[in-house]
Amino acid sequence: MGQFHRPRPGDEPGLHHYLPRLQGEQQPRGHRLGTAGCEPAFLDPQKGRSASALELPQRERVTVFAGSPDRRIAGSPTTHRALLNREDTTPFDPPTSPRSGGLRLGRSGPADGGTEAGSPTSADDHHPAEEQEQQQKQEHDLTAWTTLHHRVDDGILTVTLDRPDHLNAFTPTMAGELERTFSEANENDDVRAVIVTGAGKAFCAGMDLGSEGNVFGLDESRTPALADMRDLSDPDISRVRDTGGRVTLAVHACRKPVIAAINGAAVGIGATMTLAMDARLMSDGARFGLVFGRLGITPEAVSTWFLPRLVGLPKALDLLYSAEILDAGGAAAAGLATEVHEPGRLIEKARALADRWTLGRSRVSTALIRQMTYRNAFLDDPEDAHRVESLAMFYSSIGDGAEGVSAFREKRPPVFARRASAMPPFYEEWLGA
Repeated sequence: MGQFHRPRPGDEPGLHHYLPRLQGEQQPRGHRLGTAGCEPAFLDPQKGRSASALELPQRERVTVFAGSPDRRIAGSPTTHRALLNREDTTPFDPPTSPRSGGLRLGRSGPADGGTEAGSPTSADDHHPAEEQEQQQKQEHDLTAWTTLHHRVDDGILTVTLDRPDHLNAFTPTMAGELERTFSEANENDDVRAVIVTGAGKAFCAGMDLGSEGNVFGLDESRTPALADMRDLSDPDISRVRDTGGRVTLAVHACRKPVIAAINGAAVGIGATMTLAMDARLMSDGARFGLVFGRLGITPEAVSTWFLPRLVGLPKALDLLYSAEILDAGGAAAAGLATEVHEPGRLIEKARALADRWTLGRSRVSTALIRQMTYRNAFLDDPEDAHRVESLAMFYSSIGDGAEGVSAFREKRPPVFARRASAMPPFYEEWLGA
């Protein structure tokens, strides 16, 4: 990926000048936006300005603000990190140093704010030679994370979209890292739940339009047909497949509950990636927009499958046709947001929900509950659900279920030992059916 230009005083207007719009500020009628329908415009690295913009009349957008006026922060080149120190922003501030080379290396840091793997060390622990060696290793490690930050704390993996200077805009690289994250979470028995949030003031403001060529990472020399899409694992169609769909299918296949903590603007893929998650908690200043119609493109990230199942077909069509950007209250009324909270309590509430769902529960039982509910709910024949439930009950009854029954009889807390990385024998066959 190319180097992005960070605007400096005296530069022409860039994306940062339009942050108030995503935070609920009103702009003058006919104001030239730095976003195309609130999918992010990209920064021209030579000119330091928005290289793509649309004239979007005032009347075409939903600008109801759910928070108090003092939360409407004007954008400036310095506000991205400064906002993290405000009481009304998410307290989670991922480090800006190179990320760890793998999820298994980035285990939880001390709850008291101590250092963690992949995080900057204190001044007392400063070892330049070791840091240089580690940095060189990471620079040559093709598996290093470049768009995400991971933290595992008390069994909860917090995944932070970590491009705050670009409103965490989505890229093909981010797609690959998210896909890998959920695949590794399945095999990591230290993880019982996953929270996804954004660094800075945005969750994810859509696709980054700054790359050369096809900004969606697709191979324009191809002329694919439906027959080419039969085997999604075929590497020959890797640059035909929608990158957002790769992410949501990985979320869908996850064996752990997944919670979106939407701390700011969630637009385009920033919105649709959350539809595959089990809950969408929103900050009261966040925005949610399915804006594809404004850009002349179609919904992605398997959203035409997930969205109607969440809100019903008529509402799904209305959201997609209108391409409106909803405030948190509107998203909740539409059935998109499950909870709305003050920004400073968003992660706290997400963790509380993760605990309520998974603390003291069997990892295998939780994985089966998640997958059976999603996959069985829309089967044509209830007998097909019965077949799967019978196998799930059989294997769970001789696994953690036996411990659960014993603990109930002995009036003690259960100690579940089965691992979600080792699912019952029928599991892979069922998913592949």
